[in-house]
Amino acid sequence: MNGRWANEWSFVDAPGEGCLRPGTCSGEPVLVTEDAGRLRVLSNVCTHRGALLVTEPSDARSIRCPYHGRRFDLAGRVLAAPGFEPPPEEPLPELSSFALGPMRFAAGAPEAPMDVMIAPARPALEGLPFEALVHDRTSDAHYDVEAPWSLWAENYLEGLHIPFVHPRLARRLALDAYEVTVHEHCAIQVGMATGDEPTLRLGDGREVAGYYLFVWPFTALNLYPWGISLNAIQPLGEARTRILYRAYEWARELRDEGAGAGLDQVEAEDDAIVERTALGNRARLYRPGRLSEPHERAVQWFRDRQSRPA
Repeated sequence: MNGRWANEWSFVDAPGEGCLRPGTCSGEPVLVTEDAGRLRVLSNVCTHRGALLVTEPSDARSIRCPYHGRRFDLAGRVLAAPGFEPPPEEPLPELSSFALGPMRFAAGAPEAPMDVMIAPARPALEGLPFEALVHDRTSDAHYDVEAPWSLWAENYLEGLHIPFVHPRLARRLALDAYEVTVHEHCAIQVGMATGDEPTLRLGDGREVAGYYLFVWPFTALNLYPWGISLNAIQPLGEARTRILYRAYEWARELRDEGAGAGLDQVEAEDDAIVERTALGNRARLYRPGRLSEPHERAVQWFRDRQSRPA
């Protein structure tokens, strides 16, 4: 991904097992390495002539370039470089990284550490069993949306559309008690359950149907009684967006119950209305209307963040 926010925090998609796991972060080839219990996120591109280094997970104890044989250790330092004596000091760039259970995030030059970005959510997240989360790889998916990434994010950031776009979900949420709060680096939405729907007990003691944390600019974490679903936003251009979907379970038996059930249908409904909105936004006669402060304050927050000088 190129552009203004390319160096901000993004989800690292590096599946598989082993101390070397290739993946991507905002479309950038990266390599997750593990050495003596320390995880790093490195560039997966050789510092000599730019060849991609690793294409499959492995337990190799060093990284060897397939082009000219340059070899790196798991911290990215050059160990050997055929044709050079001594080996040049050209290590693999390391990204800032952050782990939340099995989920890993990385950034090249973030505006703030991830701990700071999600600090307003800490009371709610405290004590939740993140280390017990199990990645459900059978649910891995991506969705390509014919719309700017900002429209997908704006749709995520408000619940006003839920009764009209998600009738099934609307029956499981007490929409009159829906909460929206905005902070410097994140926005939080909280949905309460109706009737006997299952709930998640947050660290602050609240019992909720869903806790929705949007971390600027590309990460949406959705906490449910069964676990966490993650939406990672990947802009593919001015008018096209890819949404990576991942699911991590701590109570698999609740997967098909409550507000966290049927998320593939919810995603399809969201994507369809976002694409419809993208078409409408191109109309010459369209002029943006006023936002509803109680319901769309996070949309206004998002637009304010977008409009800040680089």
